[in-house]
Amino acid sequence: MIGYVRIVVRSTYDEFLSGEPVAVIGASDRRGNFGAVIYRALREKSYDVYPVNPNADTVAGDRCYGTIDDIPTNVTSAIIAVSPTLALSMIEALSSGGVRKIWFQRGADFRIPALRARELGMQTFEGRCILMHTDSVRGVHAVHRFLAKITGNL
Repeated sequence: MIGYVRIVVRSTYDEFLSGEPVAVIGASDRRGNFGAVIYRALREKSYDVYPVNPNADTVAGDRCYGTIDDIPTNVTSAIIAVSPTLALSMIEALSSGGVRKIWFQRGADFRIPALRARELGMQTFEGRCILMHTDSVRGVHAVHRFLAKITGNL
């Protein structure tokens, strides 16, 4: 989108993890998968988190749901850890399933799916890694978080 500038303050990002149930779209047991890392980190910190992946029965030993509609509770927030093309194909279903906030995990160009989500009235979070906003960061993510804090980017 030409001329589009998205400015979001840190407190807005932190509000995403405000205690509501969160679906992690694209969670799996595949090593190195962002969805897997995000799901485990949030679960470890006792967030009410649900893995969603139609190709998995379990993630980290927990039941995995094929779609957002299969989750046994009302989920209003989702973290997208799939390709932008796949994300775009899911936006309508997420919206009709009750999702009102979507975090597009950093690492790909989610402008088109994010635009569609906003058109449907959803609040979007883009351009940042969700792990920078949790207390459970380790390894490389801990270094990234430290650098972001001291440079004022978190």
